[in-house]
Amino acid sequence: MKKFKVILFWLIIFVTAVYIFLYAAYSFSRQTLLNQKIKNTDESAIIIHFTHGSIPKKDCTDQRSRLGGMWGGHVSIEIDGYIYGFGRKNNPVHIFPSKNFNAVFMKESRSYWGQQSENDKLTSITLPITNEQKENLKSECLRFCEKAPYDYATFGKRCTFSAYALLIDNKIFKSQSEFQIQAVAAYPALFRKVMVELAEKNNLKIVRKEGIDCRIWE
Repeated sequence: MKKFKVILFWLIIFVTAVYIFLYAAYSFSRQTLLNQKIKNTDESAIIIHFTHGSIPKKDCTDQRSRLGGMWGGHVSIEIDGYIYGFGRKNNPVHIFPSKNFNAVFMKESRSYWGQQSENDKLTSITLPITNEQKENLKSECLRFCEKAPYDYATFGKRCTFSAYALLIDNKIFKSQSEFQIQAVAAYPALFRKVMVELAEKNNLKIVRKEGIDCRIWE
């Protein structure tokens, strides 16, 4: 019994230390993003689309299975009427990154994406950028469409990481390490909350769309 108590004590200490470390990493990464000054340029703009996580009710007409359920969702970037986003190619999803990529970088027209997301709860943020930033971002997205840059994995890089990393790579947001990106973009809802805070701080356009009633939305 005494040995069990000792093990439990050190386990609690370990879990607490990990939590404090991860929270500190998140807080630092979050503040770095919130300190970003958004220049309201009239040159160009992109839209960051956040699909909220959800699960269907029993009698729902939309019984689509969503990766992550309530903790899932999706993040994509709209550029010149096309929606770009990172996702898995097939099921099952890799738990850890593999050299054999099960990943795809998608490009969809605004009309097709609109049909596919008709039932979804969405939060969309318009982000003003320069023409140069937009063209560089579009070029990188198109290059990723030809060949996915990394694997899609549960404990690896997913849609939220990909979207934030693209914005950093193209100097739209301040540079952060991969670990810092993961800390604030671990899943869509976490990144969305910070982005909404940034948008409100900088008077950016936010459009919210309600989802179909028969799904439970986060």
